[in-house]
Amino acid sequence: MTINEYKNEIIKLQKKDTQNAIKSGYKTKISWYNYIKTQKNDQIAISVINLARLCNINPLITAEHFDPTMITRVSHVLAQK
Repeated sequence: MTINEYKNEIIKLQKKDTQNAIKSGYKTKISWYNYIKTQKNDQIAISVINLARLCNINPLITAEHFDPTMITRVSHVLAQK
């Protein structure tokens, strides 16, 4: 995977996360974060972890590339395993 492909995957996941928040009725990033960080099945965080593994990158680095809130979300998913 090239750097541009990696970047495009991050962007797709960011858009999907935003769509999920809006679809679920959340209007602010903080309200969405407060909700999603407590969920057991955070599909976007799982996708971030899978992308990191595909690229041989630490999942927390990929989470940081996504946005700062994803670091906690990914950490939460990794702790469940």
